[in-house]
Amino acid sequence: MDEKISVIVPTYNAEKYLMHGINSIINQNFGFENIELILVDDNSKDNTPQKIKELSNEYPNVKIIFLEGNSGSAAKGRNTGIDNATTDYIMFLDQDDKYDENMCETMYNTIKNNNVDIVMCKYKSFLHNKFYEYDNELDLTYIKDNPKENKIIFNDIFMWNKIFKRDFLIKNNIRCPEEYLSEDMVFCVNAYLNTDEIIFLNHYEGYLYNIRDSEDDSSTSNSITKESYLKLLKGYYATINLFKDMGREDLIPILMKAHYVTLISSFIRLNKNVSKESKILLLERLHDFQEYSEINYYLNEKWTNFFIRNIEKMNFNRIIFASNMINKLYKSHRLRKMYRKFYNKSTY
Repeated sequence: MDEKISVIVPTYNAEKYLMHGINSIINQNFGFENIELILVDDNSKDNTPQKIKELSNEYPNVKIIFLEGNSGSAAKGRNTGIDNATTDYIMFLDQDDKYDENMCETMYNTIKNNNVDIVMCKYKSFLHNKFYEYDNELDLTYIKDNPKENKIIFNDIFMWNKIFKRDFLIKNNIRCPEEYLSEDMVFCVNAYLNTDEIIFLNHYEGYLYNIRDSEDDSSTSNSITKESYLKLLKGYYATINLFKDMGREDLIPILMKAHYVTLISSFIRLNKNVSKESKILLLERLHDFQEYSEINYYLNEKWTNFFIRNIEKMNFNRIIFASNMINKLYKSHRLRKMYRKFYNKSTY
C-alpha cells in the first residue's frame, strides 16, 4: 500500500448518515486507493461499528479503531487518528459532512507542489440536501500568506477544510485538547502560530458542511448542558492563553469578533433542564471571561452586542429573559432559514 493522504473520521452513533460522507471519500477523483481512511469509533451504541467493520473488510486501505468508553467529543478520535496515520499528509472529515469530488486531489496537489504546512479551502453548508449558494466550479486561485501577519486567517478555526503536513503536527505537538470543547479552535490557532506560510484556496468550496437541524439531534452543539458549556468556555480560555503565551494579544479581537458569538448562541440553546441558578453561574463565568479576554468591542453579528453589554454590566436576569425569548424564536424553521441566508457564508 502506498497511500498519499490519511483522512481521519471520528464516528459516534452515525449509522443514519455516515455512508454519505464515506462515499464522498470513496468516490474521489483522486482515487480511493491513494487514501488511507482512518475511522475511529467513540463507543457507538447503534450499528456504526458493524458498518465500519464491513468497510474495513471490503477495502484494505480502511483502518478502524475502537475506543474504550465514550470520550464525549471528536477530540480523542482525531488525536488517535493522527497517531495511527502512516502518510505524509492528514485531512479530517466530520461524520455527517461530505467532500467535493475534487477535494483530496486539489488539497494534496496544492500542499505537495508548494511545500507549505497547511492548505485550506472554503466550505459550503447544506440542509436536507439543499446547498446554500453552492457551485462546483473548480477555481484554484490561491493566496499564500503568513498567518502571523495576515490576521484575518484566524477567522477560520475549522480542522475539516484543511490539509496538514503530518510531520508539522507531530513536531509542534499540535493536538486536540481532550479535556474540554472548542478543540477545533485550539488546534487551528496553535497550528497558525507555529507556521510562517499557509495557502488559502479562496475560490474553491471543497468541504460540504451538513447543518443538523432535526429536533432529535443529540449532537454536542444541539444538546448543551451546564457541564458541556463550561467545557466550551475552557476551550476559549485555552485559545486566549495561546495568544498570550506567544505575545500575540493583538490577534484576540480578530478571533473573538468572529467566534465569541458561539458562546452566546450556546448559552441561548442551553438544555431546558438547566436551572436559573445554573444559568446565573454560567453568566458569571462568561463575565469573567469577557474581562480576561478584554472584549470591549462590537461583534460581527450585531444582535450579540446586546448580550455583550449586559454581561459586562451583570444584568443577568435581563439576559436570561432575552435568551428564553430568542430560544423560542429559534424553534421557527422559517426564522432559522432567514438567519442562515444572512450569516451562513464562507468568508476569508
